[in-house]
Amino acid sequence: MMNLHSRLASLIFLFIIGSFCLLAANASQTNTQSNKSIKAQPITVNYLTSLHSYFPALLKLALDKSAAIYGPYTMIEKPWLGPKQRMRKLLTEQKHIDVIWGTSSPAREQELKAIKINILKGLNQYRLLLIHPNTQDKFSRINNLAALQKVTGIVGAYWQDTEIMQRNQLPLVTALNYQNAIAMFSKKRADYFPRGIYEVWHELTTPEFSAFVLEQTLMLKYSAQYYFFVNHNNQALAERIETGLKLAQQDGSFDQLYFSYPEFAKGWKVMSNTHRKIIYLP
Repeated sequence: MMNLHSRLASLIFLFIIGSFCLLAANASQTNTQSNKSIKAQPITVNYLTSLHSYFPALLKLALDKSAAIYGPYTMIEKPWLGPKQRMRKLLTEQKHIDVIWGTSSPAREQELKAIKINILKGLNQYRLLLIHPNTQDKFSRINNLAALQKVTGIVGAYWQDTEIMQRNQLPLVTALNYQNAIAMFSKKRADYFPRGIYEVWHELTTPEFSAFVLEQTLMLKYSAQYYFFVNHNNQALAERIETGLKLAQQDGSFDQLYFSYPEFAKGWKVMSNTHRKIIYLP
């Protein structure tokens, strides 16, 4: 009789354990299906139309690389609705766009969440100068910041360069935007036009810049990072872009995209093997 009771108790115990295992397996499968369902919902990433195709291409690369973790996405190009500071304000209000790119500063990192991977690999810290023809001799005599303070540059009123150059007491003429700066420089309102070491090569091939020449002896440098930015409340997008960029760095696709742009490759070569006098702007 005892053996019968023991065997019966064992069977009941095994039945209970089996039931719990089955329930756990079903719950796990349900959760997995639920997670897949969540991941299957595509996100929309609104970004600004760009003069340079690299930035949307790098954003797409980051979203592609993170798709296996975060799921599908759609990128939508949005028009500019004003100068860049206006676009940053819209992003802080979670309107019109979801991501922007640009130079970082303490104030901008309070305003927006920076994804702290320098998407220009440091090239944004260097500036070459466009000058007017037949003025090279004037610039060849410039050896330091004090000498640079005797000539006038032209910049955009809201560019990060402008704040740095103003703090270094460089005489400046400011324009409302990029196109106005070109037009004003064409009228010789300033002696030089500082351009990014990666920007200037393409610009010199365009009709707008045909009246300018590249200064041959100087290079400006200041410390700054160039990041993607999102709204502080959009932690999910920030994590996704950061994850995707890191994966692209690890498998080499970041550098592959970066150096596929001739202007970046040339800027990198000039930065790495320069004969120019570097003027540091603290």
